[in-house]
Amino acid sequence: MFWTNYEYLCRMVGKSATRVAAELGIASGAPSAWKTKGALPRQNTLKKIADYFNITVEDLISPDFKEKNKSTSVNEDGLRTYSVTFDGLTAEQAALASAYIAGLKGKHIP
Repeated sequence: MFWTNYEYLCRMVGKSATRVAAELGIASGAPSAWKTKGALPRQNTLKKIADYFNITVEDLISPDFKEKNKSTSVNEDGLRTYSVTFDGLTAEQAALASAYIAGLKGKHIP
């Protein structure tokens, strides 16, 4: 659960799992252990990661986090489209996120 959610969140911000860990001061080998061994970070590390993504620790380790927060479909042009819920955001944060997403329309995002 944790690794799937962590990897998904990293992709959502356009960074690698290793890059996010480095930004948080987490040992460089930790993401590999999380992925290959299914290891769960210590509570203080989970909190640090959750804070980075502005979510709760409970969401970070939730088995259905990804499904609750993302849905995909294919539009008429054959392009995959995504929708993300703004649950847990303040009205101001949701408005900023919405404006940012609107600004991305028509741009190629790797």
